[in-house]
Amino acid sequence: MATRYLILTGKQAAKAQSADWWNKVLGRLKLAIDVTEFLVRVIPHPTTDTALVVVDDASYALVTPKMTANEKNNLDANLLPATDPAVVAFLAAIAA
Repeated sequence: MATRYLILTGKQAAKAQSADWWNKVLGRLKLAIDVTEFLVRVIPHPTTDTALVVVDDASYALVTPKMTANEKNNLDANLLPATDPAVVAFLAAIAA
């Protein structure tokens, strides 16, 4: 699997998704001293209330075994490849 992306409406939703995955992997809530960027990267859009969640192979391999079948199916259905027009537009907006 190549790096894939999840676009979430609401920057808080993306932060919550990251925190949920952190909790699944470690079995506890995120602490202020934890560095979650090593698990998943959340990039806010510069002009809209959306955020891009970067899901690489390592992150996917860590979090999916801890998910329910429904959670994994939902994630797989919503992950987008780098070639997806929405991802391309999002990354272009960040680079602008």
